[in-house]
Amino acid sequence: MGCCLPNLQGGGLGAGVRWKPLLGRGHDSKIYETTVANEDGSGGRLILKLHRPAWAASHEAVQQGEPYARREYESLSWLWREFSRRSARFAVPKPFDYFPECAGLVVQKCEGKPLDQLLRWARLLKTSSQREKLYACVGACGEWLELFHRITARAGPASETYQRINRDFHHDLETCVHLGLDAGLASQVAYGFEQRKSIAASGDSQRVGYHCDFGPHNVLVSDEKITVLDFEGLQEGIIYEDLCYFLGMIETFPLYHLSHKICRGMKESFLKGYSRRGNLDWDQLDLFMPVATVKFMAHNPRLKPQTGWLDQRRRQQRLRVYTNWLARRVR
Repeated sequence: MGCCLPNLQGGGLGAGVRWKPLLGRGHDSKIYETTVANEDGSGGRLILKLHRPAWAASHEAVQQGEPYARREYESLSWLWREFSRRSARFAVPKPFDYFPECAGLVVQKCEGKPLDQLLRWARLLKTSSQREKLYACVGACGEWLELFHRITARAGPASETYQRINRDFHHDLETCVHLGLDAGLASQVAYGFEQRKSIAASGDSQRVGYHCDFGPHNVLVSDEKITVLDFEGLQEGIIYEDLCYFLGMIETFPLYHLSHKICRGMKESFLKGYSRRGNLDWDQLDLFMPVATVKFMAHNPRLKPQTGWLDQRRRQQRLRVYTNWLARRVR
């Protein structure tokens, strides 16, 4: 695809710049990369992200994607400034420009490997030093999240957030049933949540920014930095939503990638990294684990009906993983 590159110096358009599509980055956006050279000899790599919600009709994709592009650009503009002045290690992509006419934004290309790619090789880590290095990366993710929540914290009660969580949970659980989750198991999960949700309502949770997709696939790891991507879903929440989303994704990672021992070590490192500045409410953490798992199960594009036999097989494998995880939680 050819596309005009925004002239970041003067606000115009650079002609003749080609963007290279990047594969495998999300089902709700199209991602392109280019390298730009400035007149002074400096330069760098840039990312063009076009928001195209998977649920939108093709003729409405740009219109429906524009609010997400605007929200991500505005969120990154503020977060990049705040992270830059507080930490040299924890980061978000630097935003450069926003284009409502194509529901797109241009951001800095960040260095590092996606954490989910590192996890796929975790079973091959033979030495304790290799495993400790992985645990340190995951612990740093916990530290990043704690800083993000500290930056985005707001005063006031979180009652409206709990109401939204309750609505979303029951809607997501219904979606999971349509995707193949056993209806009886779903009823048990719902019953357990209803019996214990007063724990959350009586808690003293602070309102913070909720990333909405804080998983290993959105974390870039390098020797120098931990960088988190994709902020189009940023909204108000509580800390346990992001915490449990990340932990739930680790716990439901395929066993042929992660052993139980490595998974346990990563969970401990992640929570230790997050809780360095304060204590966690373990009752709320336990309560929101099924809520987070139901959420990313409901929104997992791999669980949609598939036509190819290999995709169908992978879909059934994923469905079994989520089903087994939820079944263990309601015992």
